Amino acid sequence: MKRDTKIILGVVIAIVIILGILAYFASDGHLSMQNENPSATSSAQNATGTTEGTSTAATSSVVEMETKTITREADQYSIKDDYPAGNLPGASVVSAAIEKQASDFASRAAQENTPGTGSGNKYEQVVKYETYQHDGDISFVVKTYEYTGGANGINVVSTFVFDQNGTQLALADVVGQSTADQNAFLANVQSALSAKDKTLGIFAGAVQKLTFKDLSNFSLTSDGVVVSFSQYDVAPGASGIVTVTIPYSKINANS
Repeated sequence: MKRDTKIILGVVIAIVIILGILAYFASDGHLSMQNENPSATSSAQNATGTTEGTSTAATSSVVEMETKTITREADQYSIKDDYPAGNLPGASVVSAAIEKQASDFASRAAQENTPGTGSGNKYEQVVKYETYQHDGDISFVVKTYEYTGGANGINVVSTFVFDQNGTQLALADVVGQSTADQNAFLANVQSALSAKDKTLGIFAGAVQKLTFKDLSNFSLTSDGVVVSFSQYDVAPGASGIVTVTIPYSKINANS
């Protein structure tokens, strides 16, 4: 009898221990699943618009619009250029500029890259663009990659900024028409470029020689005025297109 009681008691204790272990691992496993991907919940919430996150704020000035693509193939060249097809202010101007750029590149390739005289490789052009909106103004940032022989191609940036009426804006319209305002803005850009020297290998001499006219590639975003420089303009080729952002609080113009 005593032996049976001990056996039953042992079984009960074993069951209690097993249940306790199962409960522990079930709880721990649930926590582990939650922590395995802490961004999954917030990403799903952001996708449904129920929760605002920093990523939404960081891209609040980006404008999505319809895009069309120019595709041209020939023995001498390959062209794949995106251009805006929507009806935002200035979109038609940007589209016409990109279409002309494609046409000019095709003509150049046909002349320069003929069999026996060219590089032996197809010339290549790829155009992508980004659109930003700030206080009703629309900025188009057009990035062009071109390969015309040699080891590497080159990345070039050009920008177009329009007010809500479709009038194209110059940088002076934003920072001010006075020499003092423009020099102050230039100094801010030079300082911002110099601050990138350790990471991008900025060409100090090129930065010192910059004039206000050299800052023509600009865009307006929620973070400030972004000034862009094509590859090799102010840094080695490995740095690609270089940009600096000047906060609106540092701009002296009463715009």
